[in-house]
Amino acid sequence: NTVEGKIIGINSIHVSYSGITP
Repeated sequence: NTVEGKIIGINSIHVSYSGITP
């Protein structure tokens, strides 16, 4: 659970909300 991991997780959530598959 590094900072980079959290950023990746947040980005994946935004991508999901955008309706785009990562």
